Amino acid sequence: MYNTNLSQVRSMLKLFNIVGLIFSIVLTFGILASLNQATSMGEPENAAEFALIVTALIAMCSANIYFTLIILNFVKNSSDDELIANRYILSVFSIGIQGIMTPFMLSNLPNMQTSNNNARMNPKFVIGKHYGMAGLVLSVITGGSLALYGQQFNVLNDSNVLITFYVLGGIGLVSLISLPLFWLKSSEESFVNKTGIYPVQIVFSIIALVIATITVVWIMLLAVLRLLQTISNAVNNRDNAFIFILSLMMVFLQFWYVQFIWTICISTLKGIWSSPNSDALEYKVYTKLDERKEYEAQQNNNR
Repeated sequence: MYNTNLSQVRSMLKLFNIVGLIFSIVLTFGILASLNQATSMGEPENAAEFALIVTALIAMCSANIYFTLIILNFVKNSSDDELIANRYILSVFSIGIQGIMTPFMLSNLPNMQTSNNNARMNPKFVIGKHYGMAGLVLSVITGGSLALYGQQFNVLNDSNVLITFYVLGGIGLVSLISLPLFWLKSSEESFVNKTGIYPVQIVFSIIALVIATITVVWIMLLAVLRLLQTISNAVNNRDNAFIFILSLMMVFLQFWYVQFIWTICISTLKGIWSSPNSDALEYKVYTKLDERKEYEAQQNNNR
């Protein structure tokens, strides 16, 4: 059974991620279609750079599709306790693919502890598991795309293309090694009980967690850089009063955006680095509301 308020959040999460999934699929087909048109017109200038940019775009779309499907599957099949307890894991998956609305909706989940102590999954295990699979999928798709268009443009011997192949091969190999560590039936039991292959699992998990952390921190830095760029634009437009006022409004909006992003990202980082046995992740925005509800409940009981 789902809580009514949570079901509304759940519906919005599904909507946002379905839209994101459709957009990524359409964009992927659009890239492939434009490539077919480009190749029919002959070899483009800077063919090696063109092939690398195209494969990078395909990699981004593939990452969006993979993690969006993970989020949709979890939102659809999880209980309320599981959704509340693991929202920070879903949030880091969404932030990693430039998602904003999903982390925002997750931050609007009720600030309460779950009644099921087994609902909360270990962030290290889950992130290590899905980053490993994502690394394998992306390396195969990106490597295949680069090989296809590299051959078409006759740039397979280009130094930058070769370096990219080596990097993708390394990512694919490491990801392939990680699969039996996290995807076997006994993998989670070994991780929880710290037995068997646990020492190798924890190494891969920490690496995945560090990568996830770097990704979130990068999103935070990008928000600040955009704010600085907006401030710079406002200063450059100070001679035109009307444009200057508009630029100041943009600075205000960008400042609010930075605060919004940093609040969500910091909460997410606290969540993924916290112990799986700790309380559910709390969002400060709900603290006063919960205190108010508790006070009103006490007053009603005293009547």
